[in-house]
Amino acid sequence: MNITVKTQSGSVAGQVIFEEKEKKTLLELLREDQIYLDAPCNGNGSCGKCLVQYEKGSTKVTAAEQETLSAAQLQQGFRLACQSVPQKDAVVVLQSSEEMAVQTKFIEKETKTDRKDSAEKPVRQNGIDSGEHPVRPQNDNLGIAVDIGTTTLAAALVDQTTKETICYAVSVNHQRTYGADVITRIQAACEGKQDALQAGICDDLEDLFRRLLEKGQKKKEDIKEIVIAGNTTMCHLLCGFSCEGLGSAPFHPVDLSLQHYTYPELFGRETYPATVTILPGISTFVGADIVAGLYSSGMCDLWRQEANDPKTVLFLDIGTNGEMALLTPGGLFVTSVAAGPALEGGKIRCGMPGIPGAIAKASLLGRQRMITMTISGAPAIGICGTGILEIVSELWKYKVIDENGTLSEQYQKDGFPVAKGIVFTQEDIRQVQMAKAAIRAGMEVLLQTAGIPAEKVDRVLVAGGFGTALNIEKAVTIGLFPKEVHDKIRLLGNSALEGAIDCIKDPQAAEEMQQIAEEAVEKNLAMQEDFQEKYIRYMQFD
Repeated sequence: MNITVKTQSGSVAGQVIFEEKEKKTLLELLREDQIYLDAPCNGNGSCGKCLVQYEKGSTKVTAAEQETLSAAQLQQGFRLACQSVPQKDAVVVLQSSEEMAVQTKFIEKETKTDRKDSAEKPVRQNGIDSGEHPVRPQNDNLGIAVDIGTTTLAAALVDQTTKETICYAVSVNHQRTYGADVITRIQAACEGKQDALQAGICDDLEDLFRRLLEKGQKKKEDIKEIVIAGNTTMCHLLCGFSCEGLGSAPFHPVDLSLQHYTYPELFGRETYPATVTILPGISTFVGADIVAGLYSSGMCDLWRQEANDPKTVLFLDIGTNGEMALLTPGGLFVTSVAAGPALEGGKIRCGMPGIPGAIAKASLLGRQRMITMTISGAPAIGICGTGILEIVSELWKYKVIDENGTLSEQYQKDGFPVAKGIVFTQEDIRQVQMAKAAIRAGMEVLLQTAGIPAEKVDRVLVAGGFGTALNIEKAVTIGLFPKEVHDKIRLLGNSALEGAIDCIKDPQAAEEMQQIAEEAVEKNLAMQEDFQEKYIRYMQFD
């Protein structure tokens, strides 16, 4: 039997062949055929994002579908791919076709960031250059720097001789079809999907590398070195390490040290004549991406070079996990909090990654009309992390939600209209509340354990996707950051990628990162008595 898979525009995305006796869900069949469908809940039927419509061969309605979909939708052939078990030939239309088309083709994004050094901000600032570069002679010595994010992949092509960053490329991590966060990825790996997750990330990276070479007009034979940063789970999945020790206490990773491979050893193919370096991590929850970010931010330079004028610097990487590092005269302390995927678009009804068409900025006009801006100015198809934060800030500012996060009664049922076909619901607000409460409580407890009040912090460095386009004023408005640090916040952009680039340019950088990983002291906030108290407090908008 076979399933014809179509996009909303009517084009055929693929043909899935399956045995009559197979009892697999449509989501599983699509995954096997490398047709990626967003499934932040990893197929448990709770998020509703793997929506499809059967034109032919519709399946029986499940209890989860009855709870998630309307009677009209069910009658029109709408189903959840994670719940639908095909039993005959079928024609299926993907409902997230615009986003998935972008994902499948990969995104080429240039990030323009002004990072001028100053006495006020003595931070290593490599910046991202989006300008055109001349084609170089043949037989270059090139390196590729990579940041493997839970949601997105970012890479840069670097000339090892001139130390010039030639070009950048970004794509979606298709592992998200197995879940929006690291917890669901770990579960999937432990349930027999380890090989599929590893193969998927290898395929994604090779496609990303190919895009870089096309963009820079270079040959694959010239790639001599690849340096990779990522959180601990992403690095384990790439290396094929068991994830069993990552999912439950006492949380024992297989290996966090600096690692070196040949390309065939890691990828199982001989596409590039390159060595591959996996940067070191600190713990299960504070990975190589944070270590690379600490190095590229210049925090550790401050630690070692300014002994006569010690600084207190707070480093934050806000994502599914809120990783933090606190540099004090007494040492470098790190921790992590489970923020959940809301600030990356996960578990948000209309949430999505930061790709063209995602709403990134929002302002409320007259308490009823939301004015929005999307990435690349494309038609709005969802809301990314910065847009989510801005929407909540505007709803709170104009009292469309109260201090408990409760939406005005008129929006309780259908949500607040953000743009055509895009709403922000009561459950969305709860997800944001939990994320910001975890981050803020973690920040406060980490400072408290070091005996440092917020007003004594010299700088707050914000990395990651939020560290590129975060509206600081709105972040403070909803209580994500304390007011005392408002004027001390600096946005770094993708500091993990910049750290990987530093390793391509400087052979000693990776060893210095290993030293950072060894010297950092991890604080377990779960052992702090007042973390939960602060968490509950910061659920409020105050």
